[in-house]
Amino acid sequence: MIKIEQIFNKKDLELFSTEEKNILVNVILEKADVSKRERKLDIFLLSEDVLTEQILRKINQIISYYLPQTMSVSIHCDKLEGENKGQRLVTKAWKGLLQCLFTEIPACRIWMLNSRWELKKDCLNIYLEPSGIEFLKGHKICSIIENYFIKLGYPLKVVFQEKTEAETYDVYEEEREIIESILKENEFRNTETNINALSPNIIGRIISGNPVPIGNSIKGTGEIILSGEIFDVKKRELKNKTTMLTFGLTDYTGSVAVKIFLSGEKKSLEYRFKEGLWLKIRGKIEKNRYTQEYEVIPFDVNINEKLERMDTNPEKRVELHLHTRYSSLDALCSPTEVLKIAKKWGHKTVAFTDHGVLQAFPEIYKASKKIGIKPIYGLEAYIFDDESPVMILPPDKPIKDVTFVVVDIETTGLCFDDDEIIEIGAVKILNYEIVDRFSGFIKPKRPIPTNIINLTGITNETVKSAPPIERVLPAFMEFLDDGVFVAHNAEFDAGFIRREASRLGISFDNKILDTLALSRIVFFKLKNHRLNTLAKELNIKMGSHHRAVDDANTDAHILQELLSRINEVGISNLSQINDIYQLRKGVNNLNSYHATILVKNSTG
Repeated sequence: MIKIEQIFNKKDLELFSTEEKNILVNVILEKADVSKRERKLDIFLLSEDVLTEQILRKINQIISYYLPQTMSVSIHCDKLEGENKGQRLVTKAWKGLLQCLFTEIPACRIWMLNSRWELKKDCLNIYLEPSGIEFLKGHKICSIIENYFIKLGYPLKVVFQEKTEAETYDVYEEEREIIESILKENEFRNTETNINALSPNIIGRIISGNPVPIGNSIKGTGEIILSGEIFDVKKRELKNKTTMLTFGLTDYTGSVAVKIFLSGEKKSLEYRFKEGLWLKIRGKIEKNRYTQEYEVIPFDVNINEKLERMDTNPEKRVELHLHTRYSSLDALCSPTEVLKIAKKWGHKTVAFTDHGVLQAFPEIYKASKKIGIKPIYGLEAYIFDDESPVMILPPDKPIKDVTFVVVDIETTGLCFDDDEIIEIGAVKILNYEIVDRFSGFIKPKRPIPTNIINLTGITNETVKSAPPIERVLPAFMEFLDDGVFVAHNAEFDAGFIRREASRLGISFDNKILDTLALSRIVFFKLKNHRLNTLAKELNIKMGSHHRAVDDANTDAHILQELLSRINEVGISNLSQINDIYQLRKGVNNLNSYHATILVKNSTG
């Protein structure tokens, strides 16, 4: 949720009269629903005042301007009024508030999801588990929540309150109809049989159908049969004297929350739901209206044997790429357990290829001898290309006599196939000095995406009267002439230029120099070699970052410094530029590639 005036710029607001602007101050954008298929947009607003047809028409006009490909824009307005205005606002804002908190402080999710709130005048009391209050206060969650509502125009004082142990869960926070229907269903199913503490049938009837994998099934509501292992069991007493059990169920293809309601004598069944127990469940999938996550409400619950996975294919595979717990932050499996499973499945051998380490070899050797299976020792190695040229086939010419053209482009995206160039900036260097500049906007065939507008500051209005690429590129290629094409991450810039030149039948076979590759070698001590990092290191003023004309100028100054550094070590001819590798002090900043290495002895 956000105030609508915050998404309009000054020019947009000029459409509204002073009186209308005063009304817009208290208008909140609740949400926007998009239908890509129908190219339809539904905007939902909250307002203290009645929005006239004229105001709604102007809002529609602004949105349609920025989203010209949208076929239909519908605006729905809900009026906030009366004594429960604050209550309604908090209710509507709560989901968006939680998303904001989880994005900014992900660790607060565990406590905020189990919280409940109560609004008393201008004080928002949030009730939490005692263990979470100190953490949330330490991360200034109160201030974040208060600022969230200030931005919506409704300042509130936020106070964290401790939940008491005697506090019972309010049944109204759940779907009352669901709870009542489940209790009735369970009561009906158990009327003919007494509760048997040893029966594999815990609730309801014996389930005859086959379960489906959890990972592929939790995509919508409806009845379903699942099988999995219990974890994270929790219990709550509801105000209607019903016990609510919640736990996770996993079959290791996915996990889902399960919620069971027990009343009367069936409360004695709660002890049967223990972590690690494997269950078969038939029930209904519902979407929790607070967490917006799917959960299963069971009708029937049976104890089920855990199915052991086996390889039933007559032609057994040979695993040639496998990481173990010895690969840092990459795997959890034990080499011994892997060998046991491979033997049980009838596999003849298995290869171990941990990331850059050999520490698993002693365990593999010992376990393979005991289990009776052949291991293949291996490694996923890191390969560094320390001979990749900075320039391919550099000409035999003194650097001071070479014309370098430093280029930067801005595009509508990163895709070579679909995106377009919207700005070209270039700086020409000769004899280590800047001698000329080139810049030009280009009008694309499609509107500039919002994320690119935010990144570059180039709007559709900026390029509205700009010439097309068919006019700008020939002028740029004339400026480039036979100079060396220079760019930071040159593959990107040269790739777009090459594509457009090919389409227009223009030759582009200039030598290419990448300042990113060169800076990785010369400034090997830097942690990264982004344009802004190098500019800061070399005290270069950048201008507007992500604008082609300014980034080209920044890269030109970086190139001047790079040429000066390589000249100091005796490289004065461009044909020698690849000798710069002799300056490197290690491989930390070179591109790395992965290579799987498997070893064999003299008998194979």
